[in-house]
Amino acid sequence: MKNLSPVIILGDSSTNSLGVIRAFGRRQIPVILLSKSKSNSTLVRSRYVSEFFSLNDWSTAEIEATLKKVVRHRSGDEPLVVFPTSDAALLAYSRLKSTLDGPFTDSLPPGNLVEICIHKDKFYELARRFDWVIPKSIYLPLEQFKENGLREKFGYPFALKPVESHRFVSCFDQKLFVIQSHQDLIHRLQELAKAEIPVLAQELISGSEFFMMYFYISKNQQSIAVSGFRKVRQSPPDYGTGSLVESFWNEELIRRSITHLKEMGYTGIGEIEYKLDERSDEYKLLEVNARSNTFNRLPAKMGIDFEYLYYLDALNRLEDGLFMKPSREKMRWIDFTKDIPSLNLLRKNGAISFSEVIDSFRYLKLDGYFAWDDLSPFFAELGKLLSGIVHYLKKKRGQKAPPAL
Repeated sequence: MKNLSPVIILGDSSTNSLGVIRAFGRRQIPVILLSKSKSNSTLVRSRYVSEFFSLNDWSTAEIEATLKKVVRHRSGDEPLVVFPTSDAALLAYSRLKSTLDGPFTDSLPPGNLVEICIHKDKFYELARRFDWVIPKSIYLPLEQFKENGLREKFGYPFALKPVESHRFVSCFDQKLFVIQSHQDLIHRLQELAKAEIPVLAQELISGSEFFMMYFYISKNQQSIAVSGFRKVRQSPPDYGTGSLVESFWNEELIRRSITHLKEMGYTGIGEIEYKLDERSDEYKLLEVNARSNTFNRLPAKMGIDFEYLYYLDALNRLEDGLFMKPSREKMRWIDFTKDIPSLNLLRKNGAISFSEVIDSFRYLKLDGYFAWDDLSPFFAELGKLLSGIVHYLKKKRGQKAPPAL
């Protein structure tokens, strides 16, 4: 059998990276992992990782040096397909690739669109130019925020949303700040200034209905694949990532999304996300993620392996003239490491009943970590979850203990 071109995955521990590893490993495509993860981390434990190279950070210099090391270790001459799975890795590799020597290939979006999608100030500027329906947003330098009457523009509460999500999440372990008062605003701006993280002020959209379209558009724009999803739960429950996701087809939003992507001149893999504003009964576009998503094995279960389409296109083997849609069977995907804490919070706040919890697991087909053919990552995450629960219970018991005499 002809040797298959290896895939180099750039990413850290997540269901996104693990799903991509499994996508290629199950096709017997060699998987080379470049990650900041440790050698005993969840990702590296996957049986489908052929080689692992550790990174100190996601700088272009670090990635370039490690890719050169990969080439030195190779014995074959097949092309190497590069697949970033995180914003930090995507941004760095996209900036590096034009000057990179070696047998590397990919199917990433054009570099200018990677920059626009990752930097939300640029993305909303583009959206306004095309007159897309988006949340009301204002970008200002941090030092100008308190001087510009945001209370009058938005009213409290409103959101401070990061320009670069990956930097914000890495620093604050949440997706945004909800601002409840002027004092709250001043406090958060001080934190942001210290971390040197720019943000936008944005209206909060009332409601809990999200729609996401996962897609692939070929480099020559002659083939396209799409699938639709919505969040059943997210973690944290108010503003978070999907912890329980189900397949869902919204024809109007699918058509609108394809139009938006064509207007952008977008090619490659990605996910476009909307939220339903209950006040106006309209879906508002939140973002386009220019990479694979956390629940990428769910569309594969439904009949479309987007990551493999990326691989074929990178090697110029993707058939032209395709328009691929998934099975319409309802299916759900869960990340148990995020959904259990989310359920705990919802139950504590009385926001979900026991019967609703049980009903939410109907149609469940996949977990982001559990797989019979690759059990080690699941047990690694289960161990971390149980350790966290034990630590929480010990801390709670210690708080309730009577003072020593």
